[in-house]
Amino acid sequence: MVSDCKVLDTAVLLSDGSEQIGKASLGFELSSDTKLIKLTLDDVLRPGLKGLLSIPVSSQSSSKVDLQYRHLGACITGSSELQGSPIVSFSAVIGTKSIALGADVSVITKSLDALGAVDSLETKLLRFPKYTCGLVLSEGDVGASFTIARENADVLTATYHHKLDETTSIAAKVQRVLSSNDSTLTAGFSHSLDPNTTVKAKLSSDGAVGVLLRYGPKPKCYVAFSAESNSQAPQKDTKFGLCVALGA
Repeated sequence: MVSDCKVLDTAVLLSDGSEQIGKASLGFELSSDTKLIKLTLDDVLRPGLKGLLSIPVSSQSSSKVDLQYRHLGACITGSSELQGSPIVSFSAVIGTKSIALGADVSVITKSLDALGAVDSLETKLLRFPKYTCGLVLSEGDVGASFTIARENADVLTATYHHKLDETTSIAAKVQRVLSSNDSTLTAGFSHSLDPNTTVKAKLSSDGAVGVLLRYGPKPKCYVAFSAESNSQAPQKDTKFGLCVALGA
């Protein structure tokens, strides 16, 4: 529950605009923080279908195209990089305010010219580097989630959050790596000392302890101090952090 403290983003929006084309809306954006040119097209072909083309200013990354469709309580998205062997991603979410089910799958594709004689055709054309499937339950001040994800290993995660009152919340997370049978339990709480001051703390079964104190007299103006230590780490170092944000 102890969140990372990040420096205020001072990126400036260089230019943006939008133009109506028939029933669709075309948008243009160039931002200095992401160094991307973004072209968006809303309600293309049919209502609820949105297209996005991201073109990097530098040549270090490739262009990317996204399609998103929203309808009532469901959302389906697909994205692909525009390169020789792109990573194609598919995601879908369906549900209500009380229950939601979602999945995200990334597929590495390879052209036929890149095929060799070692691996089989299936392993070369389609590779699943990572996926995430999850279920979220929420009822009033209580929420829970269950996910299984794969990036470098299959990881099963269960979380629980309970808002006790207007000032105090508690949370717990259990994470298990299926390949190594390693489990980690993390518990934390958040308490508002006054309308402007909040303290958070967490404790993990692997020895990690963290605290955060945040004072914010205004919504976008705050000072935060954090500290974290791990008694089971080889060096047993304690990390400190300070964040100051001055917003308009």
